[in-house]
Amino acid sequence: MLKRNIVLILSASVIVLFIIIVGVLEVTFIGKGYDEIFKANWDISLPSGYEQVYEKDSGSSFLGDGERFHIFRYKYAEKVKQCIDWYKGTSIVLEAEVAEVLNSLDIPEAVIPDFNVECKYYIKRNSDSSKLYLILNEEMKKLYIIENIF
Repeated sequence: MLKRNIVLILSASVIVLFIIIVGVLEVTFIGKGYDEIFKANWDISLPSGYEQVYEKDSGSSFLGDGERFHIFRYKYAEKVKQCIDWYKGTSIVLEAEVAEVLNSLDIPEAVIPDFNVECKYYIKRNSDSSKLYLILNEEMKKLYIIENIF
């Protein structure tokens, strides 16, 4: 009888612990929009009110590293222009590094940013060598987000 009670208590404890862990994960990660995860990774607040047009990543990983590509369409590009200090013009380094990430993700050419039109861009490198590339096409009101996380 004592063994049975111990087994029941241990089983109940494991179930309660599992429910707590799932709840914490839900609140911390799963229930959040990508803009909140983006803020946590890059300390950049993207404006709300976007429509996600495209998404692809290199797959899940235990540490959250890998390559990611998102396209957001905003109703008003002005909000996006105000969230960071953009560079205007072209950058051969940007084009080459973005092409490398997008090629490894096998992104269709139809959704790749057009570097022949005027865009604004932003590059951020973290201390762990992770890289973020933001490309804003104001005319199309699209924000391209390319991440290479280590």
